[in-house]
Amino acid sequence: MDFIPKYIQGKNHPDAVTYACPQLEPILKPTYGCIVYQEQVMQIVRDLAGYTLGRSDLVRRAMSKKKQSVMEKERANFIYGNPEENVPGCIANGIDEQTAGQIYDMMMDFAKYAFNKSHAACYAVVAYQTAYLKYYYPVEFMAALMTSVIDNPKKVSEYILNCRNMDIAILPPDVNAGEAGFSVSDGKIRYALTAIKSVGRPIIDSLVQERKERGPFTNLKDFITRMSDKKEMNKRAIENLIKAGALDGLGGTRKQFMSVYVQIADHIAHDKKNNLAGQISLFDIAGEEDKEEFDIRMPDVGEYNKEMLLGFETEVLGVYVSGHPLEEYQELWQNCISNTAGDFALDEETGEVQLVRDQANAVIGGLIADKTVKYTKNDKIMAFLNVEDLIGNVEVVVFPQVYERYSTLLVEDAKVFIRGRVSLEEDKDGKLICDQIISFEDAQAARAANQPLFPRNYGGRGGSSRGGSYGNGSGNGGAGGYRNAGNGYGQYQNDGMNSSSMSVGQIGQASGQMQSGQRTQANGTPQKKGMPAGAWIQFSNMEAYKAREQELLQAMADSDGDDDVVIYLRDIKNYKILSANLRVKADEALMEKLTLLFGKENVKFITKPIENRSKID
Repeated sequence: MDFIPKYIQGKNHPDAVTYACPQLEPILKPTYGCIVYQEQVMQIVRDLAGYTLGRSDLVRRAMSKKKQSVMEKERANFIYGNPEENVPGCIANGIDEQTAGQIYDMMMDFAKYAFNKSHAACYAVVAYQTAYLKYYYPVEFMAALMTSVIDNPKKVSEYILNCRNMDIAILPPDVNAGEAGFSVSDGKIRYALTAIKSVGRPIIDSLVQERKERGPFTNLKDFITRMSDKKEMNKRAIENLIKAGALDGLGGTRKQFMSVYVQIADHIAHDKKNNLAGQISLFDIAGEEDKEEFDIRMPDVGEYNKEMLLGFETEVLGVYVSGHPLEEYQELWQNCISNTAGDFALDEETGEVQLVRDQANAVIGGLIADKTVKYTKNDKIMAFLNVEDLIGNVEVVVFPQVYERYSTLLVEDAKVFIRGRVSLEEDKDGKLICDQIISFEDAQAARAANQPLFPRNYGGRGGSSRGGSYGNGSGNGGAGGYRNAGNGYGQYQNDGMNSSSMSVGQIGQASGQMQSGQRTQANGTPQKKGMPAGAWIQFSNMEAYKAREQELLQAMADSDGDDDVVIYLRDIKNYKILSANLRVKADEALMEKLTLLFGKENVKFITKPIENRSKID
């Protein structure tokens, strides 16, 4: 996307296009100096760095799979070459290091959205057709789009919000005007009848056919009478049609219909049984005027309040149609969040969550639709929230320390903004691990005062205060805080080097001292050689560990025990053991918490030393 302005500029002014080196011109001239196709990258690495056809195809595969790590590893080969693998490199072909680096950066940016030429051409046609239809036929386009995702309420909610932003009205389902899919009526979109829960496609097909053959339904009794002949129709389906608003046009309120539909259905069923038995009643020989006196009348009960009506809609449709509890806060909501609930949803095509990264910071906003409280083994309270926004729902995990701080805000139907860290698991929707919470009212006040919604952090990164805050950056917790970790917190045991001041290279040089897992016990005697027992948390490198050090300390805050906490660095295949006064009880509750934070593949509990083991499997 970043190349689009450059491409347009080059198309309008081809004489102004420049190339980083002469070898690029024949490759990129057809696309005005921009990389547009995977085939161009394959040619660049061949012509500039001397890659073989096979090796250039490996680079293409890495791009097509969005494997940024593989692309990064190829950087050195591209610039400097690799004699062992018969790669000359750019420098050997007369291209200086800086220029080669710039070219590779350009290829890395392209790799984020890379396509081959034939694929790009096909998508260009589809994109043009889609843009044309959306611009000239927006209502029909959005109706068709929602029909295509009719079984995915989160997607439907997202498109409903788009419709509202496009000033396209969404009408509730209607038995006299609706169709099986989303349809267009007077420039508005009519909600699909098949989207109503527990009302299957056979019922809707029968309903639409009945309407076409015998005309519109006139009232509730007429509807039930005519549809009672359809074996698929039952009381549950009638109830859900009422709740969805599909019967609103039949001369009554939803509350009235809910009060009498069972009575009407039973009365009609009773009459049919009598007719089959050949029985007649006085009612059968009465005149039409007399019959009206015996009809079941609508009670004078009024209508449900708006909250109840919206609750019915989300119950049977999975989305809000006639309104939304957050609609009056839409501007505030859009300005304060970084992600919507839809961003946490599993993509059906890839089977992965695409729009948020694991462990990334995120801010969501919405109302607390559901709250489940659980107690840890230490009798601490934690909660699982279902937070609903204008798009859908997302699960939020609130650990004890955060729950204690914000318990007054954690009530059902409360409207809140939540800041936290994304947690992704395989084949599941993403979750948010809560760090901070603020109410909508306080958020409005903060914006009015031009203040941030959330503080940047709770304290310094160097502290180790076991308690309600992260610490003061000094390593001393103070009252109610972490027990003083001393130097053991940021220092490898017995290596004499402070990890916070060491570079990755320095740590690598010291690995020979640590790879056997040697450390000194509290009594001064050396531990048996092998892998230490305890809770192991794996990080890719020292930088990754330091970035999440405080988060780990907070997770350990409520756990006291005799189990070591072992930090494993994957890049150098070595570990450090946190100081003895940061030991934990590695029970199920703690391990579940650590797994949610750092991922199942990065958390292990080792029960006994294992000889000749250098990494976590």
